[in-house]
Amino acid sequence: MQTKLRILISAMSLLMMSATPSASALSLEKMVEYYVGTKQGTSLAPNQKLIADSFDKRISQLSSAITADEKAGKLPADDAAKFKFELNWIKNQYQRYQQSDGGYTHGETNLVVQDFRELSEQIQTVRHRSAAPASYTDINVKQAELRTRLEAAARDQSLNRAEADSIRYSLRWIDKLKADLISSGEFTRADHDVVNSALNRVNNRLTRWINNNIASESDNDTF
Repeated sequence: MQTKLRILISAMSLLMMSATPSASALSLEKMVEYYVGTKQGTSLAPNQKLIADSFDKRISQLSSAITADEKAGKLPADDAAKFKFELNWIKNQYQRYQQSDGGYTHGETNLVVQDFRELSEQIQTVRHRSAAPASYTDINVKQAELRTRLEAAARDQSLNRAEADSIRYSLRWIDKLKADLISSGEFTRADHDVVNSALNRVNNRLTRWINNNIASESDNDTF
């Protein structure tokens, strides 16, 4: 009888062990769902070290992915910088949770998981947007408007010759950049954003120079 009981206990132990997934085999969300559940209370969640290690691992994974996608042109630089900022905010947040309560509560754990999930979804959205074909019609319009504004400023001497030539050179460089991107294959949203950002920088420089020259003329008129 005792032998049978030992066999049954041993069999049940093996069954329970086989039914418990290893933490390394679970995603962060599944791990928290399995070990913590969906409670929103203020009591400390179990497996604190496992939770902390999983949070740190997700930070490292997302940080590496953002950097790699930015280098590969899958994420525009502005979006990559925003995502890195948000990732750092999540890290600071879960570290504050740990320090203030001596560990993560059920509610805090699930809040951090939600933050990770939302950030991952945002990154995926931008990846898909950047890879999608884009029109460059608005780019053409912006280039034409900039050239018209440039030549008008050159004629009425709101720009001096050196400034006007500098803007013309920048616009020719952007022409070549756009042509190269179009000829290399599909003109993607990421390509569009690169050219648009370059045009915005030239536009800002043109505006700044015009305003500075007008201000200088006004100062001279007062004497």
